[in-house]
Amino acid sequence: MTHVRIPLLCLAAVGFLMILAPWAFGQTFALADTLTVIQKPLLNIPSMVQPGGFLEISCAAEPSTIGWHASLERGGFAIPLAIQSAQYNPQSLWWTLTALVPEVPVHDLFDLRVTAAGGIEDVTWQAVKVLPEFPLDFYFVHITDTHLPTYLYYYQAGADTDSSTTISLRHITRDLDIINPAFVLLTGDFLNEGELEDFLGENHGNVIILTDRTGVILEVSGDQKDVEKAAGLSLKRGANMDEKSIGTNAMGTAIREGRAVQVSGSEHFVFLTCYGHAGDNF
Repeated sequence: MTHVRIPLLCLAAVGFLMILAPWAFGQTFALADTLTVIQKPLLNIPSMVQPGGFLEISCAAEPSTIGWHASLERGGFAIPLAIQSAQYNPQSLWWTLTALVPEVPVHDLFDLRVTAAGGIEDVTWQAVKVLPEFPLDFYFVHITDTHLPTYLYYYQAGADTDSSTTISLRHITRDLDIINPAFVLLTGDFLNEGELEDFLGENHGNVIILTDRTGVILEVSGDQKDVEKAAGLSLKRGANMDEKSIGTNAMGTAIREGRAVQVSGSEHFVFLTCYGHAGDNF
């Protein structure tokens, strides 16, 4: 468990971000959330908002769609959101809805429901966390290499069945619910098939980098060989990725633009491909 004083996080490359919910193990629905209408926020790409602030919702629907409505739901609460604007982007084929966040009876995680004319309806579970304020001082938990659902390779007997690995992770999640960190950062091989990189003599070369709001690197995670390779490019703790210092790069540019960006190869001074996300959603 890591204690860090930082109001803004920037993530580069690949990884999972999850906010824990206190009722996660009493749910009656399936442990999945298929993408249909709502594209963001999601369970693994949540939004953190304050009452009086704005929630941005990305939805996939026809350009002629009208009658958008949204609400936050938790238990018996259904809190309508006032849609301030609804704009369609012909490039992304998505609608962007901007909704005003009202006062809520409890500051915690909410499901997000979106409806529109023509029977359009979708719900993303535990996708919005309403906070009384954005804290400067908080805890988060970093989990690496869960290798679900088993440590067996695909060619070994029993590899196609679930094992105690998944069950153990659920027990850990219950413990984390008691700790109640601000969020959980899950990196490394989420599925055991990730081990096939070495088994097949291949390496995907991915790392995840965590910076503070100024672009200073706090943590670099990934396969040890990839972490060492990144260090050779000065991508290591303490390095400053601010765009003013080293030019265009996913982390520094995401911070400057206040949105997700992807920078590839010759688009920046250091030759690599990376993805950065900065903003209140994290």
